[in-house]
Amino acid sequence: DEDFDDSYDNLLRLQAIMGEVKARGTPDDVIDRLPTSTFREWSVTGTDTRCPICLDDYLPDDEMQRIEGCEHWFHKACLGQWLHGARTCPVCRTSVKRSRPKANANHAGPSSSNDPGPSNGGSGNTPSIPGSFMWTFGPASPFS
Repeated sequence: DEDFDDSYDNLLRLQAIMGEVKARGTPDDVIDRLPTSTFREWSVTGTDTRCPICLDDYLPDDEMQRIEGCEHWFHKACLGQWLHGARTCPVCRTSVKRSRPKANANHAGPSSSNDPGPSNGGSGNTPSIPGSFMWTFGPASPFS
């Protein structure tokens, strides 16, 4: 089909101009840090009983994962699959953003949990130690 050949040729030209297309998903280490539990542990009266991604009802021992900042929770496998191709909550579109890691109990030095971030007019996304950061979910714009 001539239309297909033209479309394919145009895609090849576009690839040559634009370079390789990269997925806009969420990195695995970010997904791995999201809070995880079972439906039984998180369930309270009035909570959703169905995964908004697969639409299956939750079972008491289903492994769940939630996105911080928007409070939606999902089957862990469903959310992981979703976030491999996206950077937002599938329900409310809360965006993924970077933040500095919280100090852990074994860390010597001042706690960073109340640290407002850099005061030099920056975005607050700059880690205090080069290469050190943690992803969180919140209503901020997608990362640059």
